[in-house]
Amino acid sequence: MFDGHDLKSRVRVVGLFLVSVCAAIAAVAALQVGPAPVLGYRVVGRYPHLKSSYTEGFFYLDGLFYEGTGREGQSAVLAIQPETGKVVRRVLLADEYFGEGIVTFRDPATFAKVRVITVHDGLANIEKLNELEFIHGEIWANVWHVDRIARISPEDGRVVAWIDLTGLLPESQKVDGESVLNGIAYDAAKDRIFVTGKQWPTVFQIKVNEKAK
Repeated sequence: MFDGHDLKSRVRVVGLFLVSVCAAIAAVAALQVGPAPVLGYRVVGRYPHLKSSYTEGFFYLDGLFYEGTGREGQSAVLAIQPETGKVVRRVLLADEYFGEGIVTFRDPATFAKVRVITVHDGLANIEKLNELEFIHGEIWANVWHVDRIARISPEDGRVVAWIDLTGLLPESQKVDGESVLNGIAYDAAKDRIFVTGKQWPTVFQIKVNEKAK
């Protein structure tokens, strides 16, 4: 026999044990998944891009690229003809604003956050996610100062694959250390994927090699 105090203590111990077991199972599961495969690419098209554009947001809609650019006094939203690089519309932001991304995911009725996920590759959390795009049911994300695109499951935040774009733009064509990969656009009608970067002279159309390196 044991009194109420003993019962509470035993329940507390059992609860802590179960939490520890669940954490251990989760850790083992993550280890079994392992790091995501790394995929290559090939370039299938090139389009002009303004080297003056400090790209923060980038997407494709109805035959045009739409681009949000940053830096105080230079921030704007641009509509661009892909084939010529001609800006057909430019909306400037006030000088005190630094333009960031132009795509967010919110409840259309309330504008409230719908859900937050933690992005991870195995046991490692992935931070500094930058420009995003939704492609083939996955979230594709640039990672700041990394020459890779993370393909992320929207269900659990797991990185299902990396696309290694190392060497896509030669170092000689970069303006400075902040001329990094940042910009993913998707033409769903023709299944075309475009990538670019901050102050890059080119938008690249790529095909992903689905076989891991």
